[in-house]
Amino acid sequence: AQNAQLEQEVRERVHAETALRASEQKYRHLVEACQDMIWSCDLQGNLTFVNPAVRQILGYEPEEMIGCLFANFVAPEQLAQVLSVFQYVLAEKSVSQYQMVGITKNGRQIYLLCSAIALLNSDGEVIGITGTASDITQRHQAEEETRLLLATTQAINSAKDVETALCAIQCLICQHIGWDFAEAWIPAQGRGVLEYSLNGCECQSNFEAFCNASKQVTFPPNMGLPGQIWSRQQPEWIADT
Repeated sequence: AQNAQLEQEVRERVHAETALRASEQKYRHLVEACQDMIWSCDLQGNLTFVNPAVRQILGYEPEEMIGCLFANFVAPEQLAQVLSVFQYVLAEKSVSQYQMVGITKNGRQIYLLCSAIALLNSDGEVIGITGTASDITQRHQAEEETRLLLATTQAINSAKDVETALCAIQCLICQHIGWDFAEAWIPAQGRGVLEYSLNGCECQSNFEAFCNASKQVTFPPNMGLPGQIWSRQQPEWIADT
């Protein structure tokens, strides 16, 4: 009877261990296939695990990140706030849908939507945090463009004339993309050239000399960047000129 009972216990243990291994393998496959970044770090903020999604999101191989401080991948201007959230989660709190700016391997900033909880050991002690991060850069840019379009429409509707509207639009564009200065060139009536109209930084004295020089210049069709764009009648974006 004792042998039968022992055999039954062994069979049950083997069955439980087999089921556990199957469950762990299924979980591992899910983690590896997940398009969102899954990560864990210790109490000091050193990454102890990242899934393969980091290749697509941040451009790193997982082994390049393991052992590194998660702070190394956070935009400097957000670091203090993110470290505060880290301490908050370590106090056995949780965060959901937290938006932050990450830094990719090539230095590009991307927008991440994060969730995190405290990581506990078998004794219920906090040993770190774990969570997920989704790349929402495209969604964020689309939302910013929608806000810019709405603000531009409102500026045009409230402007008393074309020049006022144009100046307001320039200021909005500068604010949106982080420019310090913008100029507008419009067709001169009856002259067949583009002439300086106004800029979006009239109040900034450090651009005064540049503005004064621009006012003396005109652009015939196909002459200079403004003249070329005028002739093609197509917008153009040049990252650096």
